[in-house]
Amino acid sequence: MKRLFFVFCALLTVSLTGCNGVGNKDTLIARIGSENVYQEDLNLAFNPELGDFSSEKNMDAYGNLFDETAFVGRILQENPQYEEQWKSYSPLMEKRVLALVYQNIFIKQSLGYTEEELRDFFDKKKDDFDGADYLAVRSKVAEQYYLYKAKDSLETFIRNSLHNYDVPEEVHIAVFESDSAWAVSMADTLNMGIPLDSLHDLHSAHVSKGREKGFLRDSIFIRAFFSADSMRVGEARMFALDRDSTVEYFAIKIVTRTPFAEANLEEVRPTIERNFIEKRRNFLVEDLYAQLRENKDFVAEVVAPENPQKFYEDHKNLFRTVPGFELYHIGMADSMVLDSIRSLGLLQNLDSFKNVALSRSEVKETAEKGGFIGKVKVDYALPYGIGMMPELFKELAGKAEEYVSGIYRSSNDGLFHVFYVSAVIPSEVKPYERAKSGIPAVYTRDFRAVDSSAVIISRKGKPLFLESDVRRLLQEEMGKEDSDQNTHNRMVAMMLGSSIGAEMAQKKKVDHSWYYKASLRGARRAFILKHYKADLSMKSAQVPDSSYVKYLDNLLQYDFVIGGEAVCPGKDLASCRGELVNKYSANYGMNYVRMKQLESWNKVRSSFFDPQWETMCPKTIPQDILDKAAESRKSGNFEKSVKLYEIVLRTFAGEDSVFQKTMLELAQAYADVGRYDESEKNYEAFYTIWPEHPEAEKAMFSRGFVLNENLHKDKEALRVLEAFCKKYPKSELKESAEWLMADIKSSGKLADDLMKKIDAEGN
Repeated sequence: MKRLFFVFCALLTVSLTGCNGVGNKDTLIARIGSENVYQEDLNLAFNPELGDFSSEKNMDAYGNLFDETAFVGRILQENPQYEEQWKSYSPLMEKRVLALVYQNIFIKQSLGYTEEELRDFFDKKKDDFDGADYLAVRSKVAEQYYLYKAKDSLETFIRNSLHNYDVPEEVHIAVFESDSAWAVSMADTLNMGIPLDSLHDLHSAHVSKGREKGFLRDSIFIRAFFSADSMRVGEARMFALDRDSTVEYFAIKIVTRTPFAEANLEEVRPTIERNFIEKRRNFLVEDLYAQLRENKDFVAEVVAPENPQKFYEDHKNLFRTVPGFELYHIGMADSMVLDSIRSLGLLQNLDSFKNVALSRSEVKETAEKGGFIGKVKVDYALPYGIGMMPELFKELAGKAEEYVSGIYRSSNDGLFHVFYVSAVIPSEVKPYERAKSGIPAVYTRDFRAVDSSAVIISRKGKPLFLESDVRRLLQEEMGKEDSDQNTHNRMVAMMLGSSIGAEMAQKKKVDHSWYYKASLRGARRAFILKHYKADLSMKSAQVPDSSYVKYLDNLLQYDFVIGGEAVCPGKDLASCRGELVNKYSANYGMNYVRMKQLESWNKVRSSFFDPQWETMCPKTIPQDILDKAAESRKSGNFEKSVKLYEIVLRTFAGEDSVFQKTMLELAQAYADVGRYDESEKNYEAFYTIWPEHPEAEKAMFSRGFVLNENLHKDKEALRVLEAFCKKYPKSELKESAEWLMADIKSSGKLADDLMKKIDAEGN
């Protein structure tokens, strides 16, 4: 039982997303399809690390929330079974979410205070938080409220802690270390005032009074540095120190001395207050764990078969004793002597083995008994300090009586041992009376055999969770109902702890908080999306629709040009197709689902009750995202433009016109951020996949230019430009291509001459 609690305590370190509080108000701001969106859902999505509530990055998060909501609405219109699946699963999830909210928000973040208390304090002290939004400083509000509520305790803590921040007296020393009295001469040299940086083999150190480290903790140094007659600044002395039975010599000079200084309260107060707050937070968490351990209302039941004796009769082979051997041994420090005794055939029968053990074995406890060890179980530690001998038992497997083993060294006693088998002890079926106490453990070892209706957790003697509930959670969390015993126990521990934590949260009315309700709505969305995406991915793999086939064909051609040589060198696309699908299948599926999700926004009706949020509607049409990427590029935010182009390329690969346009834009965007290898590969992909496209010649020329100008791959650039001139003899870019080729062949002399001419004309 206790072990399960410790496991649960470890599991509770998982945090919920977001940084918000606990209240009881839900404010409807939009209805998207059949789904509601509340202000509290946006609060949950808010991340103070991304700026204030209305920052661009947080607005992107809200847009994602809106399109996820639209996607869920569309999914449920076409697949109402996912809502039914959630309803059957949510009772298991509710307690878990509530327990996590209680620990991570009410305890760790709110320090045990209610939302009303914190809001009221914030409203009165807004000026202390520099006009920040409440959600952005919520943790700080809780900390400041605690300091306000615990003023007297804080002052006592400060008085008791302040001395820890005193600055002790400190000396800066130069040290010369030697194993001879040469240090005497060095001390004299140091006293001459010769610049320290001109001397070899010196090292420096800073030594604080009361915080000495290493050999400087010796009393002779402490007296020399910090006593009434301590060394003066500039003085050097020789010291002799007995270390590990050898004498070491030191020449030490005091370079500077910093006097003791009392801590300045105003300077160290913030640090002391942080420690005071952290002490409170740790106390609350430890108290929570203590309550979890001490709670006797919830019990993890010992699961046993309905008819233990019948289970025993049906599974007798699971209740066998461990086989073993009756052994004698000889232990010696000299393996060569022991090997010679064994080789001479002096250990072939028990009497001779006992005689040698009595006269030669160096293990006194067994030598007196002719080397007798006793009965030993297979793979158990041997007695008399010999310890574990796994290789011995491998050798003895299947051996009969009178067998003499090889020589083994014990890592415990360091001796070499040889063993004599005087008897083989076979495994036997335990009688029922001896076996019945272990029946529950054997029964639950394979949880597939456990009745799904077995009670796993009870509250005050009444069933709370069944084995079927554990299997459902294992299926959701790990994708499989069965598991090993350790995993099963961890899941039971989590369920037990969540149940206790949820009841504690209910007493504090955390289950009425907007944070909990928003978290549960988020869990529902995640559940429905997870199951739909998994089913869609499986369906697309088995019976792909026409849009997925087109999407996949375009991306496979693109990825073959971009990275096919690394995936399957020397192959064409037809031969490489399977390997590409295996390598990128997860990304293909994820982005295809993303396209389906973005499409949903245009297929559901949305109504906003607060107009300010309507501007945060997600960008779901490819052109909208491309326009945003172009704006980012124009404003100099090249990294963001690359990210947006990559999203469009991978998400809308099934639309040829979008795919083509994005590929060219992305090639230039990569060049903007100096990712020239990716830039030239995108140009190559474009004219390879779309050789008849009007922009193909521009893409081919651009690739040659990047190879020459940015990557300095002149041979490859020359090959591309020559192919360009041959394929497009009437191109407007042919003259430029020919000039580039001539410049490459002149090793850059043409470009140098041109620059000189431009400079001369400028002057």
